[in-house]
Amino acid sequence: MIWTYKEAAKAVQEHLNEKVMTIVRQHQPQMLAQIPKSEVYEGDRHGISREDGSKDDRSFIHASGTVTIKSHEDRPVSLKEAEFAFEEMAVSFAKDMGVKFFQSLDAQLQEAGRATIHVPLTADSFMDMIEGMWIEFDSDGRPHWPTMHGGKAACEKMELALAALRSSPVHLQRMQNIIIKKRNEWADRQNSKFLAD
Repeated sequence: MIWTYKEAAKAVQEHLNEKVMTIVRQHQPQMLAQIPKSEVYEGDRHGISREDGSKDDRSFIHASGTVTIKSHEDRPVSLKEAEFAFEEMAVSFAKDMGVKFFQSLDAQLQEAGRATIHVPLTADSFMDMIEGMWIEFDSDGRPHWPTMHGGKAACEKMELALAALRSSPVHLQRMQNIIIKKRNEWADRQNSKFLAD
């Protein structure tokens, strides 16, 4: 089969698009990859529907990538050179997307009053954060702990805070009380769901 120029150009474009999407998925933050797909209201590009049916009018954040391919005087650009340029752009795009995602998340947490700004991460401040979270439990009453994301320094501070929590009977008792409270909140919600059904 002999391709026309238009067919060949389309095939190359599809190949490069797929390559870019694969690289973006590989390099985007894990937290961003775990977010379920949102539904966008038809005719309203800024309206996002939530699970509870509410509409969120937040504007979308623009992210883009630029591909620069150096031309050669003596020969045309090879597909391999084009692929390499698109790969570099995809990695840069994924990093930019991650930065903008966390900036947006930070702003939303501050707006909702859930941010812990300028609070040293200690056993007590960690438990304060847990008290402000919704925690679900399995059928045996064990908590489904939320996944927390942070950079290297934040993870090291978290390890120190958890070590301090585990080594103090006072902290362990407070944590046990928080778990009991959270289990009761979860059970009350589950019972009200069954009553509604």
